[in-house]
Amino acid sequence: MKFSTPLLALVGVLISAPAHATVVKWMSLAEKTQISAVVVHGIIERVESEWEVEGAKVRTVATVLVKEAIKGDLKAGERFVLRRGGGKVGDFEQTAPGLSQYEPGEEVVLFLEPYGPFLIEIGIGIGKYDVDFDGRQHWVNFKPRVAALKPSTDGRPAKIEELEPMDTTRLDTFLKEVRSYARGIPTEAVVQPRKGASLKAPLPTVQGR
Repeated sequence: MKFSTPLLALVGVLISAPAHATVVKWMSLAEKTQISAVVVHGIIERVESEWEVEGAKVRTVATVLVKEAIKGDLKAGERFVLRRGGGKVGDFEQTAPGLSQYEPGEEVVLFLEPYGPFLIEIGIGIGKYDVDFDGRQHWVNFKPRVAALKPSTDGRPAKIEELEPMDTTRLDTFLKEVRSYARGIPTEAVVQPRKGASLKAPLPTVQGR
């Protein structure tokens, strides 16, 4: 799978916000599906932090096992590397309000775009949906900790509003909805291929946790 310049600048640009909140562009589930180059239902298998710039910048990388590829050319059973800014190496820690947290063993639905050899969420804290199991059913939860710049429908200026958690939804119902949005939306219509940018990269060497 090969891609060009990431779309994060289009959908995840941060601006100043009250109470030091992170602000992203508001998007419906349909818009998230359309703008994402990759949408997967998967399991987070491994999470580690490492230096991106020695002594100055940290990133977190996670290995994800694909259960279902809803959009993009990954296949069930394949693994890819998910990147997120921030993390902790020794006593050095970097973070930002609203960043998604990843834990080994989590089941998730992810809305992603390319970033060099990695995949990343389409915006800070809005590309990860958690899947929980109550012993009978799998349920999808989305509890963002960011605000969003939401356009007005009546001609008034856009407003910054805290994103509300979505109603808990059955996994099969949620996936059916996302699949319906993904049909007929070719990845090439979102980003054009670029040589040498494989997303199936090996996990980078870990410097610390």
